[in-house]
Amino acid sequence: MDSTSLICCLLFLWVDLSIGVEVACSNDTNVNAVCECTEITVDCANRGLNEWPVGIPVNTQILYMNNNNLKEIDEDALSKLHKLGTINVNNNLLSKLPSLPKTIGNIHADTNLLTDISTVFNDLPFLRIL
Repeated sequence: MDSTSLICCLLFLWVDLSIGVEVACSNDTNVNAVCECTEITVDCANRGLNEWPVGIPVNTQILYMNNNNLKEIDEDALSKLHKLGTINVNNNLLSKLPSLPKTIGNIHADTNLLTDISTVFNDLPFLRIL
């Protein structure tokens, strides 16, 4: 990474942190990540999150966002997770689910405020658990 890219990346993180957006995962020891992140799993459960955190790695296969205060899922961020197989958003304040990646096999979304899920499950060929 050249110095210009590094400066832009750090500026982006600073701006996000300064407006209260939580950073999910970070290799920078100066940035407090709110989630526990491994190679394929991101665990943001029980963090008191009100907003979807930034920086979820694109190679994430299992995503835990349960037991927070999320009112919506960042559909743009979710669309970049092309390997996501399991998502757990139980016990939040979600009124709808966005379009999900086609790789989804397990969706855990109970105990929310969901009112319409009719189009969410279109074109999810691997869906096994709902």
